[in-house]
Amino acid sequence: MDQPHELYAVTRTSLYRLGSESGTSVLEKRAMRENTLSRVEVGGKMAGSFIALTKRGIILTHSRVLVDSSGNPLFEECGDRTSPIVALFFKEEYAKICLEQADLTPFDSRWREQTKKVLQSIDPAHPFIFIPGDEYFSPLKLHTVAHCAAV
Repeated sequence: MDQPHELYAVTRTSLYRLGSESGTSVLEKRAMRENTLSRVEVGGKMAGSFIALTKRGIILTHSRVLVDSSGNPLFEECGDRTSPIVALFFKEEYAKICLEQADLTPFDSRWREQTKKVLQSIDPAHPFIFIPGDEYFSPLKLHTVAHCAAV
């Protein structure tokens, strides 16, 4: 299966493009819900070494390891982050429709199957996106995705 080079994520407040530019992982804010305050404006970009898709939001990281051997979070490895993920998409137009809906919740059941497909498409060897396998960060308890494993 080909690895996605670009994905779209809807959080409770915004729509982001997840991609890579010149070897750096980039989150670009593409849209924002009305009456939402954010330190990152539409068109703004946040960069890091890796993009972690977690139950706590999208986190730009310096490493693929986010917890120590005891399972404690390594917050020093974490950079910028978003609010919790509502859904993940391959196409921006579907993400825009999602963002416009009312009452968005983390890992919203209305887009559960779509989000599962995106999570399943991310191989553990993906060059810049990963899904943590630890208890603290992993979104996989919310979605049973067989082939996604800890990296």
